[in-house]
Amino acid sequence: MVQQCNPGSAVFIHLQEPKSTFQRFFVGFEAQRLGFIEGCRPFIDIDGYHLKGPYGGVLLSAVALDANSGLFPIAFCICEGETLSSWTWFLKMLREYLKYPKDNPICFMSDRQKGVIGALKSQWPTASIRYCARNIYANFRKTYATKKLKDLFWEASRAYDVYVFKKVMTDIGTVSADAKAWLEEIKPKHWSRHAFDPNIKCDHVTNNTTEAFNSLLGDYRVRAYLSLLEYIRRLVMTRFQQRKEDCQRWKTEFPPSVNKKVVQATLDSRILTMIHAGEGEYEMLGLTRAYTAKLQDA
Repeated sequence: MVQQCNPGSAVFIHLQEPKSTFQRFFVGFEAQRLGFIEGCRPFIDIDGYHLKGPYGGVLLSAVALDANSGLFPIAFCICEGETLSSWTWFLKMLREYLKYPKDNPICFMSDRQKGVIGALKSQWPTASIRYCARNIYANFRKTYATKKLKDLFWEASRAYDVYVFKKVMTDIGTVSADAKAWLEEIKPKHWSRHAFDPNIKCDHVTNNTTEAFNSLLGDYRVRAYLSLLEYIRRLVMTRFQQRKEDCQRWKTEFPPSVNKKVVQATLDSRILTMIHAGEGEYEMLGLTRAYTAKLQDA
């Protein structure tokens, strides 16, 4: 029925043998696929959400960000739980459904749920992987719970350049050498902005997107599966149409959230003295330090 009414959409059902009983259900609509490929950043937040309905289970979701940093749901899966097997199946179906170009960069954000990292490495081997900084900090504070370390942790996670990151890590080591060693066991590319793949064009350090989407489900998490999926379908359809209408009222070529950042960055940069070094390279002198920019690599 879904494929008849929405050509190009994907529906996959996995049965548990030997009695052929329902185990997993995946759905993604063609409008979601095209919208992600053509208009979203190559960044996907994945998460699991426990259902409280008559059959239990977990809702796995993949949510992206549109050009205006708005939530853009891509696909959903109802399954028996968060395991290596269920995550592998979901991510395999997601890969088949999206038909994502192999040479294009892609990034996934997760809470490092049970099985998800292994599933990502097997199904999306070239993808960059980020860990939710909130989840990392939740484990970090079990041993290192001072406010000073909390502030330094978030400063390190949100650092945009390696100079600031190294300085903050040194400060963490001054407070607690063990705390610094604990963080150094996690590669910066997974949790600090300065080490993120620049091709992704997204600076998120937490999985707020899936959490925000899950919060929209409200009381439907206790409903039967069909009621939940119908609610999600209507929710996605309504929000996509609303976004389309909102876009028609934009006053600039840039999306409003992006334009706001550009305007603020322009104001902040007025204190800089710019020196052209040739071939698209510039050095900008601030009040306390210098910065470099290579426009050809931007």
